[in-house]
Amino acid sequence: MTSEAAETAAARAAALIDLERHAEAVPLLLQALGARPHDAELLDLFAQAQLRVDSRAASETAKRLVEAAPQSHRGYLLGSFAAMELGRRREAIALARQAIELAPFVAMNHAQLAQAMAMKRLIRYRRAIKVARRAIELDPDSTVGYIAAGNVELASGSGRRAQKWYRQALELQPTDRAARVNLAIADRRRGRLNAAYAGILARLEHDPRDEFALRLLDSMIYRTLAHLQWIILVLLFVVLGIKGG
Repeated sequence: MTSEAAETAAARAAALIDLERHAEAVPLLLQALGARPHDAELLDLFAQAQLRVDSRAASETAKRLVEAAPQSHRGYLLGSFAAMELGRRREAIALARQAIELAPFVAMNHAQLAQAMAMKRLIRYRRAIKVARRAIELDPDSTVGYIAAGNVELASGSGRRAQKWYRQALELQPTDRAARVNLAIADRRRGRLNAAYAGILARLEHDPRDEFALRLLDSMIYRTLAHLQWIILVLLFVVLGIKGG
């Protein structure tokens, strides 16, 4: 593949990633990297695409990006995302902190650190929410800090406060998918099933192939049916008790 063809493939892959069609972007970027294996921009896009397809592969690509561009925060940030997907909390926190050292004024780095800290079972709530608020201070017009704050609240068990942060994110960007689905999760935890269903269905309306939303919908349907079965069983016992009496 020529250098010009690699640039065209990279542009197409970036457009596919924006459309959340990550799996389709992966082979394009593989071809482009065959021609330019140390290109930081291509490695960045490749790691982004892999995050939704293969987190382990994304982690390895993020390491390659760090080698190709050691002064950039992007390799560390993407590596933190991958580590979080793999459940490697300490690694996710360490990489997010390295990203902050290189780019202290990038809101996403602080938002990612807050979310990585929220992975811990007994999270340090005050510290994590402070980091999320810092992300908001750095970029108040971006949704990333508000979503991170909501995720910290949700991890700490406060669905009500989490909902507030997600709604603030949606005020800024009504179509933000992460804010929509996280609000649906918070609604589900608080027992607001109608609102939760509405949030998930809105996401599926935009992308019927959204795997995360489909899994969440399956989970909610299962829980709802299980709850209904329990209610029916209780009512049956009540009726039998009345007849027996």
